Amino acid sequence: ELSAAVIHAATKQQLPAKVTQVSQEWCDIEFHPDLGSSSGSSSHNVYQLSVRYDGEHINGSPFRFLSTDASQCYTRGKGLTVARVGDRNKFLVCTENAGPGELKVDIEGGEEWLDVSTANETQYEVSYVPSTVSIIKISVKWGEKSIPGSPFKVKCCDPSKFIIANPFKEASVGEPLQFSVLVDGSESIEKWEEPTVVARARHKKNIPGTVKKAKNGKYNCKINIKETGKYVVHVCCNGFEIEGSPMKVRMMAPPVPKNVIAYGPGLEDGVIGQRGQFTINAADAGYGHITYIVCGPKNAFQLNMNRHPSIQGAIQAQYSPRRSGVYTISLMWAGVHIPGSPFTVTVKDE
Repeated sequence: ELSAAVIHAATKQQLPAKVTQVSQEWCDIEFHPDLGSSSGSSSHNVYQLSVRYDGEHINGSPFRFLSTDASQCYTRGKGLTVARVGDRNKFLVCTENAGPGELKVDIEGGEEWLDVSTANETQYEVSYVPSTVSIIKISVKWGEKSIPGSPFKVKCCDPSKFIIANPFKEASVGEPLQFSVLVDGSESIEKWEEPTVVARARHKKNIPGTVKKAKNGKYNCKINIKETGKYVVHVCCNGFEIEGSPMKVRMMAPPVPKNVIAYGPGLEDGVIGQRGQFTINAADAGYGHITYIVCGPKNAFQLNMNRHPSIQGAIQAQYSPRRSGVYTISLMWAGVHIPGSPFTVTVKDE
């Protein structure tokens, strides 16, 4: 008489085994693995099968084998939650402790390109390319059983449909940075995607921003940075950088117009035919830009400003008057007159 016994290798628990004679020469042995005793280790699904005939082990008995347990598979990778339309998105499936089986991956909700390759003996790399903005379901099975988390819901977004309308490179602390993000696309894009804003700087905590949806496919973004320094502002859609992101921003101290110094012979009397020149030093004036207004004989005085070739934070200004007369030069930093402004310059004939 043929008998069989199954012992769980980790717990030493004996499981019932059913022997059924299917022909004169063959018998089936059936048992159900106790998956509830899973310990998460590589030995949890190892079993020992003893087969005896008239009380004696048959040739090869006891047999050692692995059962298939899809619950021991695990996954990792960004492609399990969000994906970028038109790009190759990936995730990994690890089957190290799941026993023998075959990996099957299916995508519901769209005609997507799909590829499953072997990374090593116990890991598989799954790649796919979404074709449209949508939510798809990715079904992952091992040995015909769904693995934990399957089916996975994935948001497929298209960051190329977003663009920063008014990017910036410099700003002042104490005032929130404000900019807009425009959306070019259908209602479905706005339904599943919304941009996020965060500023990062070395050795500093991340600074999250706020995003409010406006009309006509527009988002108003705001972020408040309170310390000076160099920051990188990331504007993302489902974790993917949009067009124009990241922005490198230099945060400067608030404007101090009284710290701007203007000097040079060009701020005194001049002569027609001789170039007037002066320097504006704003190194300690904080955030801002120099603006000017010239009053005097019409179309006779043009002021040109360029970065100073040798003084950091300074501007070199030049002009060549074409008519004699009295001119006033108003110099303003962040919209406020600097010390000495407006300057009066009298241009004489030769």
